[in-house]
Amino acid sequence: MLESKLSRRVVAAFAGAALAAAVALPAAAEPQPHMTAALAALKTAEGELARASHDKSGHRVKALSLIRSAIGQVEAGIRFDNRH
Repeated sequence: MLESKLSRRVVAAFAGAALAAAVALPAAAEPQPHMTAALAALKTAEGELARASHDKSGHRVKALSLIRSAIGQVEAGIRFDNRH
């Protein structure tokens, strides 16, 4: 009897966890070719700036900061669009 109650609780717990996971998952993401292309270009630019020589009077560092901010904004935009 105790074993039966325990196994029902375990099954109920797994079912609840599965339901929670299904609800938490976003719907299938819509293709975003332009955002994806922009993100790839920004990441390429970030890599090029990171490898550039450092004697740019702070402009390279500022550009890197702006590129990284732009990457974050594009990623946030993609996530937002995928949820709505």
